[in-house]
Amino acid sequence: MRFLSGIVVIFFVLVASSMGMEDGIPFEAADVEDTIHAAIRYIYNLEYEKSYRLFESVFYSHPFAPFGTIAVEWLLNQQRDSFEEANQNLERSVFTVSSYYRRLIKSYPDDYRILFYYGLTMGLKARVLLGKKDWVGVLINGYKSYSCIKKAWEKNADYDACFPIGLFTYYVGVSSAYMKIATALLGVSGSKEDGLKQIEVTAQKGNYGKYEARSTLAFIYLFLEGNYKKALKYSSIMAKDFPNNPYFKYLMAESYIGMGKYDGVELLIEEMKRMSSALRGRVKRETTFRINLLQASLALYGGRLREADKFFRECLNYTDFELDYELGNLYLRLGYMYDAVGDREKAKKWYKKVMKLDNRSVACKEAAVRYKEPFSLGTFQECVK
Repeated sequence: MRFLSGIVVIFFVLVASSMGMEDGIPFEAADVEDTIHAAIRYIYNLEYEKSYRLFESVFYSHPFAPFGTIAVEWLLNQQRDSFEEANQNLERSVFTVSSYYRRLIKSYPDDYRILFYYGLTMGLKARVLLGKKDWVGVLINGYKSYSCIKKAWEKNADYDACFPIGLFTYYVGVSSAYMKIATALLGVSGSKEDGLKQIEVTAQKGNYGKYEARSTLAFIYLFLEGNYKKALKYSSIMAKDFPNNPYFKYLMAESYIGMGKYDGVELLIEEMKRMSSALRGRVKRETTFRINLLQASLALYGGRLREADKFFRECLNYTDFELDYELGNLYLRLGYMYDAVGDREKAKKWYKKVMKLDNRSVACKEAAVRYKEPFSLGTFQECVK
């Protein structure tokens, strides 16, 4: 199951940067801190190359910088290489940086912040396995990350640390019965509600982590919980804080669509189009996909089926997503379209593709229903009035 395309990585970067290490490795606080903060801002501006150069420039001057460097390098490599190549490079980098932090832990055994950074680095390994849907691997590496962060938090409680702890708790809460038993044997318990509450703490009271906690909540409420009001709340906050990032506009638009409120979606689409002209690489391709999906969705729910078909076909030209939540929405709405034109067999084909994603999303659950009961555009339009 997915927790954000790069979003969780960005959060880890932000949380780590808020936990300086004055009692560990010495550094020139003002200059290095300014560099770290600038690198973080570049991430949210989608300027990964600038961010990477800044992190690399203070690699040995600040204990957070090695983690920040490999996290941003991963995001940067995704723009240039295949996901498989980017993930392979990340796994090698995680091994190297993990070894570095283990040496620091031996030198500074009482410094909870080093343990925290090490835990975040292990979280990157779990994130790669998440993309592969290696649930056991996610559990093992996620638990290692969780344990380190929890120990660091117990030594010195920090609102920002509530997010990774809450995220793992949420993962456990939405996992299969087998996974819940396995985590219980490891001493980890909790529900998805507990996890969301912990993430909310960071969103409301966190320092650097509040931004990514809000992004994560917007994602979870949109794709996993189907709570579109809360998804809109957090995506709107992020869109206001980072008005030039089209991703948050997209989350807002999908939230409005989920609520059946289409009036503001066109404006968000136009804003995304304007931003797209300055993008390149995978970010540009993904933004184009999202624009087409939104336009197709408006046409579908407005009963303009030929127009919807045109934009859906454009979406199918780009399906190179490492994680598949947005594809789930695409396939589900294609099923809706074919049901609307009376082609039940094609509709069931697309519903089946959604179910095969097996990502515990709202779309996956809805597809299981529509595979048995056809979608009715007329009934849907009445329900959202």
